Amino acid sequence: GFMDKLYDKAQLDESKQYGMLLDVDIASPSWDEPFHLVGGRVMQESRVIYPQAIATAPNDQWIYVASQETDSLLSLDDSSLVSVSSEGDPMRFYKYAGNYRLTIGRYRLDKVAVSSELQNTFTRTWGEIYADTDAAVHVAGIAEVGEILLVVGTTNGTSTVFGGSGSITGAGTLDGFISKFDKETGHPYGASSSVESISRRIQ
Repeated sequence: GFMDKLYDKAQLDESKQYGMLLDVDIASPSWDEPFHLVGGRVMQESRVIYPQAIATAPNDQWIYVASQETDSLLSLDDSSLVSVSSEGDPMRFYKYAGNYRLTIGRYRLDKVAVSSELQNTFTRTWGEIYADTDAAVHVAGIAEVGEILLVVGTTNGTSTVFGGSGSITGAGTLDGFISKFDKETGHPYGASSSVESISRRIQ
């Protein structure tokens, strides 16, 4: 599509489903041009990426994006995937199936001269990947609260980052979670202390 010119086709591990951030100037709208598409960034750090939520704060230069990522390229038409088809709800069943992991990336919007060509205007300053134990993580939202990032979603795994351990009640069922991360580093908040300081499991 229109973001192809920002896509890096030289990558060895070509993405099959990439995400994107758009940089749209709405400061000086007019009848002829209500907005101007300055550029953006193609997110292609994994084979498959679905950005799910974004967080910003007033007067803060950072943009935080929570995504689901996987390197599994199983098609939804694979006969082993019961009750999932290519005609399923696109907000629940994605084109490529697999054990999705959570990725949080911090981006900076770079000021560039306005041009008729799309420009890569976002710099990724860090990115962290969090995987559950042989299970999928589904992201619902992300919020910036002071010095921490809160991420909410669902999972059926037992990773401590998502509020579970090997002995949680009902392990293997789909539970909600609220997890805390340090917004300066992306590391789980208070990871050296108890699980409850990192996240909360909602069963």
